[in-house]
Amino acid sequence: MIRLIFHDYGCGDLDIEHELGITEDVIDFLLKNLPALDFEGTDNVCDLDDNLILWFSAKDEEKCVQELNDLLKMCVPSQTKMQYSVKITSDHSWY
Repeated sequence: MIRLIFHDYGCGDLDIEHELGITEDVIDFLLKNLPALDFEGTDNVCDLDDNLILWFSAKDEEKCVQELNDLLKMCVPSQTKMQYSVKITSDHSWY
């Protein structure tokens, strides 16, 4: 599984779409730009509004992780406090 976490701890209400400069839902945006991804689910840490965890699967997870990083690097402005991390994990805590 691929785990993508967006967070800005303590911000109150994280607006990922605004931070990325996109007008569509972040999941739709990622799936449109990376068709090899399959969306599996969502979760957030401690039910807070300052983070979002998205779970994906793909046939070639390593390639998709690199493509996700490349896409997000292009979209995330340098002045934002929002951070993200992408990694392959066997921890499926959203189940």
